Amino acid sequence: PCDLRLNSRAAAHQIPMGGSDCSYGMSLPHEGLDYQRTLEEFEKSLLTQALARSRGNKTAAAFLLRMKRTTLAARMRVLETRLPRLVA
Repeated sequence: PCDLRLNSRAAAHQIPMGGSDCSYGMSLPHEGLDYQRTLEEFEKSLLTQALARSRGNKTAAAFLLRMKRTTLAARMRVLETRLPRLVA
């Protein structure tokens, strides 16, 4: 796991403590980003992939994401209102 604490020297050079790369395949754009929208798009992508892999079976998709089926359904409803076109 990535240690999100930064010491002052590491913060000045934007290096996470421990020196490991904790970007998880994504880097912060120079101009910044809309944090909430980015999280929602990432979550939507994961839900869509799980639903596609499970051929639309919500129970199987929830299992892939290690969540309850009811939680998956609730997140789908929330995301659908904010980011239309969630495949179900």
